[in-house]
Amino acid sequence: MKFIDQEDFSAKLTSQQIFIYFIIRNNEVIYVGQTYAGMTRVYQHMMPCDEIKIIYKSRDFLGAWETSYITKYRPEYNKNIYGESILKLIRNKLRDLYGPEMSMTDVKKFLKSIAVEILYEDGFPYVPPSELDIIESAITHYIS
Repeated sequence: MKFIDQEDFSAKLTSQQIFIYFIIRNNEVIYVGQTYAGMTRVYQHMMPCDEIKIIYKSRDFLGAWETSYITKYRPEYNKNIYGESILKLIRNKLRDLYGPEMSMTDVKKFLKSIAVEILYEDGFPYVPPSELDIIESAITHYIS
């Protein structure tokens, strides 16, 4: 799938930045990854590409963002295209707020309460990246 997300990619990169990155060849996303080590991790891939795009995201939700973008773009080089279930990643964040008894049913109720719809791609739950902003904001608001 062609890369269509619009972000400001002009910021200077350092070795300690946290972001989601997209490796692109022929205007197609071929790999989506996450890093806590700036471009150091990106350059370890050693795959031919035309460009690399990055989107800065918070450390707390990095796995959820990566999973959502992998599901959206279905890149050729991501081995497990859906990674960990996005609902499990969200549940883990909600457990910080509500405790270990948080169930998947509770996660679905929480998402419904903030008007986020769970979509399914090939039977796997999918939350579009645009909805993750809403989820992250709601959880951050409740925790603080």
